[in-house]
Amino acid sequence: MFTMDLYNLWLLLLLLAEMGVCSGAQLVMPEAVSGVRGKSVNFTASGPPSAEVQTVTWSFIPKPGTTVPIYTATKENEKVSSAYSGRVKYYRSTYTLQLNSLRAEDSGTYTLTIVDSNLDQLVDQTVLVVLEPLADVNIFSNLPEAVEFNSTVVLTCSAKGSDLSYSWLNNSAPVVVDGKHVVQNGRELAISQVFRTDLQGPIYCIAKNQVESATSSAFTLTVNYGPDLITIKREPADDVLNKGSNLTLSCSAQSSPAAEIIWLFNEVKLPQNTATLVLSNFGRNQSGNYSCIAYNSKTKRYVTSEVTTLTLAGERESDGQLSEGAIAGIVIAVLLLVAIIMVIIYKRQQIQD
Repeated sequence: MFTMDLYNLWLLLLLLAEMGVCSGAQLVMPEAVSGVRGKSVNFTASGPPSAEVQTVTWSFIPKPGTTVPIYTATKENEKVSSAYSGRVKYYRSTYTLQLNSLRAEDSGTYTLTIVDSNLDQLVDQTVLVVLEPLADVNIFSNLPEAVEFNSTVVLTCSAKGSDLSYSWLNNSAPVVVDGKHVVQNGRELAISQVFRTDLQGPIYCIAKNQVESATSSAFTLTVNYGPDLITIKREPADDVLNKGSNLTLSCSAQSSPAAEIIWLFNEVKLPQNTATLVLSNFGRNQSGNYSCIAYNSKTKRYVTSEVTTLTLAGERESDGQLSEGAIAGIVIAVLLLVAIIMVIIYKRQQIQD
C-alpha cells in the first residue's frame, strides 16, 4: 500500500512537470523603462519560444480603466493600431516592441499578452517614463573670483531635462565631497574657505538621467592666494663684495595675482618695486641689510623675506675690527714706546748718581 502511494505521487509530480514544460508558463518584463521625448524606446520581454506562440498583443494603459491597442500579431498576419501607425516596430523572435518619436503622453503602463500553442495566456506589464531631452548644461558661480581661505564658492549646474542627477569633475578627477569642506546639494557644489587647488580645474558638471548624460563646457574660476614662500636670492652669491662690483638681488613669492615687490635697505623703503634689484658699482654706501616684502592687492596679505647682508671687502676691518697688520703695528709702537721710556728712566738714574 505504501509503495503504491509513492508510485502514484511520483506519477503526479511527473505529470505536473510535463505540463509546466509544455506550457512554458513564463513571461518576464522589466518593471519600468525610460525614454527621452523625441527618441525611441525598446520594450523587451523574455517568454516561450516564438514558434510556440499563437498571438501577441501589445497595449497601452494611459490611466486605470482605459486600454489602447498598439500591436497585434498572429502566425499569419500583424496589425498596428492607427494611433501608432509609423511609430512602432515589432521583433517577433524577442517579443521586442520599439516605440519611436516618443511623446510626453506616452508615459504609462504597457501590457504584453501572449497566447501559446496550448492556448495558455501569459501577461506581464512594464511602466514607461518619458523624460525631457537633456540639453544646455552650464556652470554658474556665486562669485566672479575668490580669495583663498576666505571665500565660500557655490557652483550651480544648470541643465534642461527631467529627473536629473549631477556629478562634478576637477579636470578629469571626480570632485571629492567630504560633507564639510566640499558639500553637494542637488545641482549645487559648495566649497567653504576655498583652497587654491580646489578649482585648479577646469571644472566640469555632468548631468544625467536614466537614459543619457551630458557634460558642461570647461569652467574656470580664479582663486587669489598668497603671497607665501618668499625667497630672496643674490647673484653672485657672495655677501662680501669688492668695490665697484655689480650684484643683482631677486625676490620671489607664490602669489596669484603676482605680488607687488617692495625693497628695504636697512629697513628703509627703496624706490624700486620690481622683482629684481640691481646694485651697480658697489660701494661703502651700499653695504648693509637688504630685504623684500611681497604684497597681494587681491588678498590684502603680505609677507617679508629674511634679511641678506652685503658688505664691502675690507669694510669689516675698518668698522672697529683691526686687521692683523694694524694690530702688529700697534704692538711694535707700544714696544718702542716702552723702550724709550725705559731709556729715559735709566739716564735719569745715572744723572742722579
